[in-house]
Amino acid sequence: MTDHFAEQLVPHEVRAQYVAEITALALYGMEQYASHDGMIEPVYQISIWTDVEAAFSAINFETKEHAQESVNQSVQWWLERGNVEEAQRSSSEPYNGNPQDFKYKRFTEASHPALVAAIGSIELMETIQRALETELAVRLLEVVEKLIVSPEFEKLPKEPTVYIGVSSPDDWYDHIRVWTAD
Repeated sequence: MTDHFAEQLVPHEVRAQYVAEITALALYGMEQYASHDGMIEPVYQISIWTDVEAAFSAINFETKEHAQESVNQSVQWWLERGNVEEAQRSSSEPYNGNPQDFKYKRFTEASHPALVAAIGSIELMETIQRALETELAVRLLEVVEKLIVSPEFEKLPKEPTVYIGVSSPDDWYDHIRVWTAD
């Protein structure tokens, strides 16, 4: 499946609208997190994911303490099943790799009506879905680059290192962008 196919399936206008929607969703999420009463925990991870079939996206935030708890739980889970190799791999991860386990999962969320209109009548065979997920991952990476230079990101309470991941055909938390304070 080629990128050209995904471009034909999702017209430029729809991709541009998707990027605008995701950018607005993420900026709004960061603004809300920064201004929400009682949410003074610094952000350690951000996840931006899109479920292509549902044409639905979410922005998720994770704290360092909660991420470490999740990593420890994962290690314990693997050890209980006798998989020492996977437990060691999990323990070496500096972040929580599952946005569904983030402390502030689905902090902001939105559907994408234009995506539904573009792909709604197409049965998503695996190859078509992979092409779409690849195309949207590229767009999400563009959004990440916009976010890290935004005033909203600057105001966000955050750790000195922040891991930002996006969904891809391979994982819900992939293409990790590491931001570090200067």
